[in-house]
Amino acid sequence: MPFKKNNKYGKGRPKGSPNKNTEAFRSKVEQLLNKLDDSLDDDLQQLTPIERVKMYIQLLEYVTPKLKRIEQEPKQEPMQELKFVVINSREELQER
Repeated sequence: MPFKKNNKYGKGRPKGSPNKNTEAFRSKVEQLLNKLDDSLDDDLQQLTPIERVKMYIQLLEYVTPKLKRIEQEPKQEPMQELKFVVINSREELQER
């Protein structure tokens, strides 16, 4: 429902101010990531080289943009007739 003039219930949240629930959730996630960051190095060292490469590839998807696959149809142009002429001398070339 769009905002109507002369609204008796208040103006609502000011433009650009963060939502309290979103801010609290982000704070919790940040705390959790900080705790995991401390143990992450030790956990990575315990992985086998193959497991480390797989982890690297999986994490790389979140950093690099994914390319969109585009299939192109070949353009169908009408066939043109080619004509080959054999020129034996310069005189024949100058005539053309």
